[in-house]
Amino acid sequence: MKILSTIIIFSIILFFGFIQLTNVLGLPTFQELDEMKRAAEKNDIDIQKWNVYIKAEQSNISLNKIRQKLHKIFAEKSGYEWKKEADQHHYQAIGVLKQENLLEKIIISVLPKNGEYTITYTFQLMVEGDLESKVMTEPIIPFDYKNKNTFITVEGIAINHSPNRLSEKILSSMNAEKVEELHEQEFVSVSGYKENWNNNNLKLKNEKLMNIQVGVRELDDSRSKVTIATPIIISEY
Repeated sequence: MKILSTIIIFSIILFFGFIQLTNVLGLPTFQELDEMKRAAEKNDIDIQKWNVYIKAEQSNISLNKIRQKLHKIFAEKSGYEWKKEADQHHYQAIGVLKQENLLEKIIISVLPKNGEYTITYTFQLMVEGDLESKVMTEPIIPFDYKNKNTFITVEGIAINHSPNRLSEKILSSMNAEKVEELHEQEFVSVSGYKENWNNNNLKLKNEKLMNIQVGVRELDDSRSKVTIATPIIISEY
């Protein structure tokens, strides 16, 4: 009976942990982030940091609607440190929230166009450490966005691995097909396609689709920096 109770409690913890993360990032993003994490762990990669970058834009909006949107975001994110700049041609607000090893950043830009306005949002979540190092329990993205404008990156360190072999093992761990690769001195980049990640695909020059990229750079004789991203690596690697 004690064993059964322990299993039930553990299952409840896992369930609510899943709900918390999906509330933050949305179900498709959770799936991708979770699979990237498991692939890193399977190949003995020590996860150092990870981040999510999202961009969205809305056009042909009245000034009154712009004010309403800004007021709503500032109210929801009152815990952020905000810096605001404005002139007759442009408005920008940058909000930052730091919590231990977690950094959230929102940039809002407003430009006039033909008597109305275009508002652009960018959101970035950066966490140092493993994916489970910070518990997040509230939605943190205060605007509507599409999965195709979402970029997710996991970075870590691998010990005693061949860059070429490691990049292919990571793709294999995720059941992804290799579609393109680049080899340079001390560096390998491999692009792949995973069938059940259909919301965020990029088309290559050879007309093939990609939605995952792995970069491995040798740091010294034993260590390599590993970057796994979907659909493409947008950070320096």
